[in-house]
Amino acid sequence: MKYRIILIGLLSIIFAFQSCNKIEEPYLIETGEIQAKKTILIEEFTGHQCPNCPRGAKAIDDIVSVYGDRVVIVAVHANFNGRTTAAFPAEYRTEVGNTIDDKFKMEHSGLPKCMVNRIGYPEDKHKIQPEELAGKVSEVISEDPLMDIKVIGNYDEASRKTNFVVNITLLEEMQRKLNLSVFITESNIVSPQKNNEPDFGPTPQIDDYVHNYVLRGSVNGAWGDIICIGNLNPAGTNFSRPYQYTLDPDWNENNCSLVAFVYDPDTSEVLQAAEIKVK
Repeated sequence: MKYRIILIGLLSIIFAFQSCNKIEEPYLIETGEIQAKKTILIEEFTGHQCPNCPRGAKAIDDIVSVYGDRVVIVAVHANFNGRTTAAFPAEYRTEVGNTIDDKFKMEHSGLPKCMVNRIGYPEDKHKIQPEELAGKVSEVISEDPLMDIKVIGNYDEASRKTNFVVNITLLEEMQRKLNLSVFITESNIVSPQKNNEPDFGPTPQIDDYVHNYVLRGSVNGAWGDIICIGNLNPAGTNFSRPYQYTLDPDWNENNCSLVAFVYDPDTSEVLQAAEIKVK
């Protein structure tokens, strides 16, 4: 009888615990406390016909060497500087990249340029020179994270499909609009790159240049999915979105990554980012 009472008590505790995770509406779950770190998005605007752009790539490499996985990089090959010719046949331009550049006017201001969490838009303070990047990243990355993002997925080699879920957990009470964007990037792609700085390689062209973090496409469009329309949500609120994406046969799945980030559509500011390898 004594053991039966203990067993009933344990079951009651388990059922009570499970009830705390009740799903109240699609994709909305209450969760417990989560430890998270501020992870920022850097969008590098570049192009293989931009002779100054190896300088921007070097600035990115320096940032990654300092901050590691606390920075997520997306290299957007701009429309003019990314144009193809017989000498530069690789096509790195994308519809989503052109759409983003049309809004933020990065190539128009001269390349290379970066955005750090898209901060400073629309006051035209979002365009960061390579020599300004370290200071801006240091400033932004010291902020407390407002949310945590986890990407969990699997890849099927036969179909080249990746199935994954993006989970977003608020770390504090929040009342603002939120959008979720998911991009695909690819690294370790070797093809020619114009270059006018001998410190970074042969001039006027590096034939075996390694292109990293190249934006290949978007899972859910240029501006992503709405996950919150601006209603008040308490800390611990979790938003979850499932996705499926088929990789292009010309991409190396071993070098591809999923980049997920949440931003405020009213200000364009990116609030948190995350990245995982596709395979």
